[in-house]
Formats: sequence, structure tokens, C-alpha cells
Amino acid sequence: MTILLEKRVERSQDLIARYVQKAMERARFEQWPEEGIVYGEIPQLPDVWATAETEEECRRALEDVLKEWIKGSVGEAWAVD
Repeated sequence: MTILLEKRVERSQDLIARYVQKAMERARFEQWPEEGIVYGEIPQLPDVWATAETEEECRRALEDVLKEWIKGSVGEAWAVD
């Protein structure tokens, strides 16, 4: 039973990793020189955006926001009240 559960967890982690990769391929970044920041977003996911001083930092921050968004979305879908 434990092996089956481990395999399901592994498969779920793989699916999430692929989703993150595909979503990040759609990410858009803009330099905002007046503010001295880079803004990043995934246009298809309205609440998934980030800002940072460099594009690389913004990319990492955006990926973190995306992962939190996924956790929140899954949590809402699996809520048992």
C-alpha cells in the first residue's frame, strides 16, 4: 500500500513540475525603468505576477508565486467541509 501511495505522490509531483514548466514558458517580463524593477506575469493566470530588481530574480519569484497559486487552487478543489 505504501509503495502505491509513493508512486501516486511521485506522479503528482511530476505533473506539477510539468505544469510549472509549461506555464513558465508563457511568462512575460517587462522592464519598468521608472520604478527600477522587472515585472513578470503569466497572462493566462491573472493572480500570478511578481516584481524584482532583475529578470532572473523576477523569474524565480514568479515561479514561487505560481507554485503557491497551484497549492491554493488544489487546496480549494480538495477542501472537505
